[in-house]
This record gives sequence, structure tokens and C-alpha cells, in this order.
Amino acid sequence: MSFDAAVASLTGRYPWLPPAAIRMMAESFVEHGDPYIALGDFRQSDLYDSLYPGNRRPDGTLRYDEGGYYVYVERARAAVASLGVNPSIFEGQIVEALEGNLGIDELEFRIDQTYEMLIDAIPETREAWRAFYGYDISPEAIFAVALDPELDTLILKGQITEAQIGGAGMAQGFSIGQSFAEQLRWAGLDREAAANFFGEGSIQLEIMNVLAARHSDPDDPFDIEEFAEAAIFYNPEVRRWMRNMVAQERMSFFGSPYRLDRTTGVVTGLIES
Repeated sequence: MSFDAAVASLTGRYPWLPPAAIRMMAESFVEHGDPYIALGDFRQSDLYDSLYPGNRRPDGTLRYDEGGYYVYVERARAAVASLGVNPSIFEGQIVEALEGNLGIDELEFRIDQTYEMLIDAIPETREAWRAFYGYDISPEAIFAVALDPELDTLILKGQITEAQIGGAGMAQGFSIGQSFAEQLRWAGLDREAAANFFGEGSIQLEIMNVLAARHSDPDDPFDIEEFAEAAIFYNPEVRRWMRNMVAQERMSFFGSPYRLDRTTGVVTGLIES
């Protein structure tokens, strides 16, 4: 059998195989006259691993045959493309999913779940991005970074995370600046952690400001940056002030005359009987 005839025969038998694979197999097919031996030789080659990354298990066995691999990858690419994201940026994630033995149905579900998680937050994130950086960003760009956390070219990932933090703040009624969002990002907050932080902050600020108006300095309200100093950056002075405000409120039920120095966090006037 000639080489060209072998190529034609193998192409008809394995139409999903790339041309480079067919050419390698054709050489074996000409030599042995058996397409299965040719396929086996290809599967043992370095070329196979470059064309089908993630498909070989540590013990050398294959997760999918070549047709199954093709279907898996194409379904994953289609799931990403359907959300307006270039699937080429997701190639590494597909390989990781394969290596993690994640079925294609589960992978499609996770892609949809990520989209659903982000879609409600995208308007606030885009609004924060415009406020921070002075121009718009597409929902697709936000989603692309969420899908692939390795997309940190230059400072794009950091900027999107900061916009997500700012958007989480807006959702709770806080209008924060980019520098504060950057501080929170450097402290390790992402969109979900920021949502929890601002949610707790909205509760604690209301409580602390009621106590401040009652016991301390109502003209200097406790704000979200001060709450971050206590809850995120563990500023001892702010944490002491918050503890003492709560202590003052408790003591007020016993009629003790006292006052709080907000600068030092010290409660005075507690020695009178």
C-alpha cells in the first residue's frame, strides 16, 4: 500500500483525527498493514500527548478514545462560546478538567453556575469599573477572568477584582474609591468575600453609629473604612474602640456615669459609686 493510499484509508476510518496524526499512522500502516497497530503506535507517541493533552492517565491508560476526546473538548468550547467568551482562553481549564476526571456534563454545569453567580453582580461591577478607571468593560471580559483565574496579564485581573469589590459595596449601598478597593484586594478579598464583608459592615455600622450617638461623638460617624480597619486589617485601636462602645452600652443599664475617649479607646468616669 502506498503512503497516499494509507492516508486516504485512515482519514476515512478516523475522520476526527488531525492530519499530523494521520500522517504518522500512515507510516505504520504502510509498514504493518494494520490500522489498529498504526493507532496503537500513534497513542504511544509524544505527538499524541501534544494533540490530546490531559487524556493520558498517570498509569498510561487513556481517559477517552479520540472521538470521545473530540466531543468533550468541543462541548466545553461550545459552552464557553455560548456565553460570549472566546473559548481559546479556556483551553488550559479544559485540560485541567480532563485531568481531574471531571465529566463533560459536570463541566458544563459548572460553567453555567459560574455565569449565574456573576450575572447578577455584573451591573455593579461595571459601574464600579467606570468609576475607578474611567471607561467601560464588557460582561464577557468579567466572565472570562472568572472562568480562568490565570488570566492576570498586566493588572487586568486585579482591576476586575477591584471592580467586583466595588460592585459588592454598591450592592450594599457603599460608594468606595478605587484605592480602598485595592487595599481590600491586597488583603485577599474577592467578590464573594467582599459581599460578605459589606453585608456585615452594613449591620455593624448601624449598630456602632447608634452607640456612638448615644455615648461618644455623633459628629464623627463610624464608616466602612473604619470597619475594614477592625475586621480586615485588625487595627487594635479601632477594635478596642468597638469593644468599649459595646461595653459602655452594657454598663449604661446600671446607671454608671462614664464617657469614652474615641482617640484612645479608654472609658473614664467608672469609679464613682
